[in-house]
Amino acid sequence: MSYLTYLNCTVNSCANNKGEKCCRPNIYVGGKSAVSFSHASCGSYTSSDRAGAATNSVFDGVYKKPNEALNISCDATECKYNALNMCNAEKISIRNGSNGAECGSFQMK
Repeated sequence: MSYLTYLNCTVNSCANNKGEKCCRPNIYVGGKSAVSFSHASCGSYTSSDRAGAATNSVFDGVYKKPNEALNISCDATECKYNALNMCNAEKISIRNGSNGAECGSFQMK
């Protein structure tokens, strides 16, 4: 099953962020053993510094249009929004955290 989730991303250091929206068609949230939002991280985060060294066709071509909603695969099995490793929340936020870009919407079941 596929869910489209509205995403607000305040991680301005990510190459995929444009206007607090993600330019990727989908993202991955890791954190198989997560018990709090600080352990559920955006696995699709790409540092703007690394993007500058990457091929422009990826960052300036495919991923330059911000998406209002996208598919989010998620390994945080203890999150109440996880349904068969897909996020079924209507809206989530990705934000800066102590361990990088984290899912600020994680909630324990």
